[in-house]
Amino acid sequence: MIQGNILVCGYSYNFAYGAASVRRLLETTGSLGAAGFILAFENPSLRAKFDPVPVRILGIIIKEVDQTQILVDYYNISTITDSSSEMTRFGAKASVANGLNPIYQGTTH
Repeated sequence: MIQGNILVCGYSYNFAYGAASVRRLLETTGSLGAAGFILAFENPSLRAKFDPVPVRILGIIIKEVDQTQILVDYYNISTITDSSSEMTRFGAKASVANGLNPIYQGTTH
């Protein structure tokens, strides 16, 4: 399901305390064949801590938690599940406008 699509990852305590990293995110994105990634902050009290990493995969970092909530809401309304909560279809579309702002197809955000 991820190959050729965008991998969404939450910037959580694992990033802040070293258990996760942008380098690992890039490796995972590449190994899964994703077209790109979104790294979205989940907690307003976390500070960004990034080491310089060469990025050869398209991606965006959403640092504003309120913008992350918009992404989560869009993800949830775009996910169709069956009676056993198995995902049967995922209809979200996303792009990055002017290289700065995430755009979610079908929303006003």
